[in-house]
Amino acid sequence: LYALTECGNKNLVDHTWWTRVIAPLAKQYNVCYFLTWRNAPHEYFGTAPGQSDAADFVKMYNDKEVLFLKDITK
Repeated sequence: LYALTECGNKNLVDHTWWTRVIAPLAKQYNVCYFLTWRNAPHEYFGTAPGQSDAADFVKMYNDKEVLFLKDITK
């Protein structure tokens, strides 16, 4: 099993990073778990409401092949 942990793209400047980089990479290598590093006032590695990449994150979130914790059942 592969996991990507404590990663992200510091202060994202690529507004399509979630759907152009992370989702395809996770699908290609069958990543079972992805965790971004921290978000702080001076730097962030995941998205947040109002950030320029937030819409792309939502697009990835809505991808039927990408699962979030709420999508996993016993």
